[in-house]
Amino acid sequence: MPVISALCEYKKVKLLSIKCGVVCAEKKRRPVVVHIHGGALVGGSRNGYSRGLRKLLLKAGFSFVTIDYRLAPQTKLPEIIADVRDALDWTRCEGAETFGWDGARMGVTGGSAGGYLTLMTGTFESKPNALAPFYGYGDILGDWYCKPDPFYNTFAKVTETEAFSKTGGGERTGGGCGDFYLYARQTGTWTGHVSGLDVERDKEKIIPYCPALVASNDYPPTLLIHGDADTDVPHSQSAQMHEALVKAGVESKFISLPGYPHGFDFQMPKDPETQRANKAVADFFLKKL
Repeated sequence: MPVISALCEYKKVKLLSIKCGVVCAEKKRRPVVVHIHGGALVGGSRNGYSRGLRKLLLKAGFSFVTIDYRLAPQTKLPEIIADVRDALDWTRCEGAETFGWDGARMGVTGGSAGGYLTLMTGTFESKPNALAPFYGYGDILGDWYCKPDPFYNTFAKVTETEAFSKTGGGERTGGGCGDFYLYARQTGTWTGHVSGLDVERDKEKIIPYCPALVASNDYPPTLLIHGDADTDVPHSQSAQMHEALVKAGVESKFISLPGYPHGFDFQMPKDPETQRANKAVADFFLKKL
C-alpha cells in the first residue's frame, strides 16, 4: 500500500513556521491520530513519539500526525493551547483535504506534557473523538507543580539566572530547557512561569487549564496510562483525572502499571507491558474512531 510521508506548516506566527509531520496511506478515507510531544511545555519536538505506537497505529489503518507547538517560557500557556487547537483544526480541514483522511474521526495521544495537552483537547469546543494520554496530568494547580518538589531537590540546585540564561531568545518550537525545568520544579514555580499568571492571585484564570477541574459530560472517551513509579508526574494525576471523568459520566479507563517509571514507553519499548499498553491504545482508537 502506498504511504505518504510529509512535513507541513499548519500555522505561522510572524516569521516562525509551526509544523507537523504526516504519515498516512495514500488517499484513504481513514481515521487520524494526532500525537502531541512531551517536554514539560519547555522542550521537545514533533519527533518525540513512540515508534512502537506509531507502527501499531499505521498497521491498524490510522493516519498519523505529530505536531510542534511553541514552547515556554517564551510562549505562555494560552498561546501554546491555541497552537494545539489550530493543529487539530488543520488536521480536520486542510490536512484531511490534502491527504484524504477522515478529519471527523480523530484521536489524540501524547505523553507527559503531551498527555496534559491531550487532556486539554477534551475541553475544546471542537473536541476529538477519543483521547489516550500517557502519564499526563489534569491539575496544574496541585502541590506537585506549585510547591518545591522533593525528588528534583535531590539534584544540584539551579539558580534563576542559570535557568533563564539557557532558555534562548525568541519564540521557538524545538530544543530543550532542562535547567529551566529543573529550577521550576525545585522552586515550585513551573505553573506560574508557564502560564504567566500568579497561582494564588490568578487561580480562577488558571482553572480552565486544569482539565481535571473542568471536565464535563461531553468530554471524549479517555484511556489513561500511567506507571506508579513515576518520579516526574505523580501517578495520582491520572487517578485524579480518571475519577473526575467518571464523576462527570464520561467513559474512562485507567491502566496503572506497577513499578513503571515516567517515559517507560521510550525507555523500554520492547517490554511486554509497554507493548500491551500501546496495543490497548490502538484497540481503543479502533473502537472509538
